[in-house]
Amino acid sequence: MCICSYENDKAWENINPFIAWCICDGKTIKFWSDCWLESRTILIEVVDTYLPWQEQKEVLEDYMGVDGNWSIEGIRQFLPTKYFL
Repeated sequence: MCICSYENDKAWENINPFIAWCICDGKTIKFWSDCWLESRTILIEVVDTYLPWQEQKEVLEDYMGVDGNWSIEGIRQFLPTKYFL
């Protein structure tokens, strides 16, 4: 269950400051469909083009380069420009 579903709950205001994500190695967090961003955005909800089934199954690790930075080119084609400011 994604904690995003509680964002409109009054109790969320008291809980939110105490929550942090432990991303670890990124092998289990689904990049497009899990609620892992600080903004609580689920990326599949903001894609502005068709997202192939293969992409929908990718995890965070799949978009990381060997240097530990994001592999932006694999992501950029699916998201609106405002997410790359």
